[in-house]
Amino acid sequence: GTQIYIVTLSAGTAHTSQLLNKKGLPIWESAASAAYLVKRHGVDPKAILMETTSYDTIGNAFFARTQICDQMGFKRIAVITSDFHMPRSRAIFDWIFNLDRANSKAEKNSSGAENKNTSAPVEISYLATPNAGLSNEEVKAREEREKRSLGNVLKLAKSHKSLKDVLLFLMTDHRMYSVEGLEAEAEEISDDLKRSYDS
Repeated sequence: GTQIYIVTLSAGTAHTSQLLNKKGLPIWESAASAAYLVKRHGVDPKAILMETTSYDTIGNAFFARTQICDQMGFKRIAVITSDFHMPRSRAIFDWIFNLDRANSKAEKNSSGAENKNTSAPVEISYLATPNAGLSNEEVKAREEREKRSLGNVLKLAKSHKSLKDVLLFLMTDHRMYSVEGLEAEAEEISDDLKRSYDS
C-alpha cells in the first residue's frame, strides 16, 4: 500500500527559551514530538519526517510544504493541532498550500509577474484536539491572541500570492526569520500567555 508519513513540525517558539539537551544542542519541538510518537505509541521512526526550521504557524506551513510535502508529492494531508489554534492554522495552511497551484487562477505575485511555478492541488483535512494541559486562563489568553493574529494572517494572504512572496516576507520582514527581526527586542507577552507556550 501507500506509505503514510507523520510530519512533525517546528524548531521551537518565539515565546519561550529553546530547550537544550545535555550537550547544549537544541531540542527541536518536532524532534520531541517524534520521540513521543516513537516511545509512547510505537510509531515506526522511518514513518516520521521532521520539519526543524519553523518558529511560528506560517513557518510551519511554509517549510512543511516547501521542504517536505511538495518534495514527497503528497496529495492529501491532515493538519492536527489544538482546538484554540485551529482557526488560524486552517487559514494559514489553506493559504500556503493553495499558492502556485495548477487549478488556481493565474495571479500575479507582488512584483507583478504571473506565477509560473505551479503544482497539483493538495486535499487538506483538519483535526482539532482538546486544549489539554492548559488552565482556563491560559486557554483564554491563547484564544484572544489567536483571534488577533488571524486578522493579520488574512491581510498577509491578500498581499502575498505566491510561495516566493511568502519566502521574501519571512526572510526580510518576519521577526523570527529576517536579519532585522532577529536583532529586535523580544515581544512582551502576559504571564498566562507565556505559561501556555511553556506547557
